Amino acid sequence: MTNESLSTRERILLKSEEEFAKYGYDSVSMNSLVEAIGVNKATVYYHFKNKRELYHQVFHNILEEINTELEVLIDSDLDTKTLLRSYIDAIFSTITKRASSIPLFFREMANCGGNFDNDTMPCFDNDILILKKILARGDVKDKYKEISPYALLAIIQGTIKTFTLMIQIESKFEKLESLLMEDKNPKEEMADIIFNIVSDAIIK
Repeated sequence: MTNESLSTRERILLKSEEEFAKYGYDSVSMNSLVEAIGVNKATVYYHFKNKRELYHQVFHNILEEINTELEVLIDSDLDTKTLLRSYIDAIFSTITKRASSIPLFFREMANCGGNFDNDTMPCFDNDILILKKILARGDVKDKYKEISPYALLAIIQGTIKTFTLMIQIESKFEKLESLLMEDKNPKEEMADIIFNIVSDAIIK
């Protein structure tokens, strides 16, 4: 979807995501936002009550896109390994489309979720539902049946987000070749590595 085909509200959200990711919540003012977006302040306030509501909606949009990718997996009858691989691929797919989401998430993690609202955390529920489903399968090794799904979430998503951020940094300094492994796409290669490590560790 091109910027020309986006609605005003979508354009505000997309540019705000980029600005919050680049500078952080506290360093972005409504004045700097409207200048970056190219609209007047009244237009932003027509769609969003204040900066905090806009920030929350930016996060909700990102999480909603992730949830759309994951929704089809929740009630699926896939075997454990296929479900795990599909989950990893879905996370990579969404993150690839939303490059600004990575620094945005890391900034918020460093702030211990200080700018989240009460409606933000439930948006992570689909992630946890899928990981609980993986751990509840009979083909998970006994020693890992009681592992917290949040630990699994941290291992998988933490690795994906860190690696994607590394790619962004390497690309900025034109050193992407250092992340390439033979002729493979680095993200596909990393998805293979994460899947193999996790599945070998927890699945019989």
